[in-house]
Amino acid sequence: HQSEDVVGPLGVKFWISLGLPIGTVINCAGNTEAKNLYIISVKGIKGWLNRLSAAGVGDMVMATVKKGTPELRKKVD
Repeated sequence: HQSEDVVGPLGVKFWISLGLPIGTVINCAGNTEAKNLYIISVKGIKGWLNRLSAAGVGDMVMATVKKGTPELRKKVD
């Protein structure tokens, strides 16, 4: 019998731990007036039943400002 062809990128895919679940309050490192950010959702995560989706290094998240200037608070960015 013939061996199967390998399709897709070759090499090792490393597993990155997801350390920022939904509901986490993190410090903002930018030069804006925002101090604390609250993670609402993670882009590109489909999820499982009864499991909180989480973000890792390089993931894009939706967040709101919990502590900062009034112009930045109470908005989803």
